[in-house]
Amino acid sequence: MDTLSLRLKKLRLDKGYTQKKLADQLGVKQTAIANYEKALRVPDIDMLVKIADMFQVSLDFLYGRENPESFEDYYRKDIDTETANKEELHKIYLEHLLKGDKLSARELVLQLQEEGMDISTIYLEVLEKALVETGTRWEKGTLEVWEEHFISETTLDLMREVKLKENKARIFKGSVLTLTPGAELHSIGVKMISDVLELKGYRVYYLGCNIPMNSLLKAIEDKKPKYLALSVTMAYHMDSAKYLIDGVKRALKNKRPIIIIGGAAFREGGNPCRETGADFYGGSLLDILTFVK
Repeated sequence: MDTLSLRLKKLRLDKGYTQKKLADQLGVKQTAIANYEKALRVPDIDMLVKIADMFQVSLDFLYGRENPESFEDYYRKDIDTETANKEELHKIYLEHLLKGDKLSARELVLQLQEEGMDISTIYLEVLEKALVETGTRWEKGTLEVWEEHFISETTLDLMREVKLKENKARIFKGSVLTLTPGAELHSIGVKMISDVLELKGYRVYYLGCNIPMNSLLKAIEDKKPKYLALSVTMAYHMDSAKYLIDGVKRALKNKRPIIIIGGAAFREGGNPCRETGADFYGGSLLDILTFVK
């Protein structure tokens, strides 16, 4: 990448603009900005003047004639983001958040969406993998509780933003109830499932945690869901999952929904379906999306 493409992208990121927003400001298509930043096209002189005026920099600055060395050192992390393969994306996302850089983390995710990556892939390849790594670091004691909370809350905010930009399927496939059993507060996994299934055409009812059994049975009776999806992150909430699943089975028998369970609590192995009584265990978001048709 040449100096002009690097500096344009850095200026855009500092301003907090997506490629689409910058394109709107300059009166061009988003693809034009993408091509400028990838050095596939060079702006003409009129466009260069517009860019310089917008960011209040000189043409010399855009072409690297002012302070080029320090600028490129500062910008090197964004070059890595641009050239990363799919397997590296979650590491870059997590690294931004570990540095407290919410803006760069957000920009990475929105950029991937603008370039055509769908929400399922963003969740699977970036957010889910980053959260698994976060959990691993927390368990090893290399991550503070506040850091884990910061990463989780930032990810939840981004999920809401990404979901709003996606188109929802028009075909109604049925209803799904999603929740965490007992007092399990870790909800990102089940919210990812909820988001993707909703966009694929399911009517999803996310119920949160601490749902009394009689209220859950009432919800199943009213909404008649095809699936009931639970997520357990902390192993000490396993008994709550067993109790909930057993209660649904006893009360509804063959009229009950198909029960899906997942979450980090089962990462050590074993047989989650046998241990909890669920019908299907999803070790990842992809497993569940493959199962739920």
